[in-house]
Amino acid sequence: MSALLTLDHCTLRFGGLTAVSELSFALPEGQLMGLIGPNGAGKTSVFNLITGVYAPTAGSLRLGNDSLAGLKPWQIARLGVSRTFQNIRLFPSLSVADNVRVAFNRHLTHRAGAALLRPPSFRRAEQEVTTQTMELLEIFGLTRVADEPARSLPYGSQRCVEIVRALATRPRLLLLDEPAAGMNPTEKINLTNLIARIRERFGITILLVEHDMPLVMRICEHIVVLDHGVKIAEGPPEAV
Repeated sequence: MSALLTLDHCTLRFGGLTAVSELSFALPEGQLMGLIGPNGAGKTSVFNLITGVYAPTAGSLRLGNDSLAGLKPWQIARLGVSRTFQNIRLFPSLSVADNVRVAFNRHLTHRAGAALLRPPSFRRAEQEVTTQTMELLEIFGLTRVADEPARSLPYGSQRCVEIVRALATRPRLLLLDEPAAGMNPTEKINLTNLIARIRERFGITILLVEHDMPLVMRICEHIVVLDHGVKIAEGPPEAV
């Protein structure tokens, strides 16, 4: 199975602090991998390296055959990388549907003038986005709250909307940063089922950062363990 994401001796330093130290691993296409470790281990820093928030001090990152070195976050997103964050980043005053709809912007081709003049091609593209938005919301049981402001939803449902918005970019690689943080046991079960549905329906490669070990061990096929930015273990859940 070919690797979709490859990190080769990646290092990230902030002055005298080494957040990630010579990290290497390969994530095969279609796999669900967990990235675990204590607070401050460097897990989110790895996500920020992959998504272009930080440039590596040393080493290389590749998405398939494409080097990610020096690319801006929006350029990496165009290559097919999408992520969620530890803290929910929805637009709270927008509706659930509009929060998902904005993610389709990456695939629109009309220019600013078309938005002003609204020719038939623009209206058809907008209608297609609306149709695809509602299809995604239906898959994940969110059509009943499509017109509700995002901030009015329970915490677990907001997490779900954020993941659905990430899916709307049609990613090749989905990065989930502590999606179960702050969830109650019922919401965690729903999250587990949501991730399983994503794998079954879309076949997307997923890299998951999570502190809930039962969840990680239940759904991840492969795990990388970090401690103070250093990889200390890697393998299937039972080995780790």
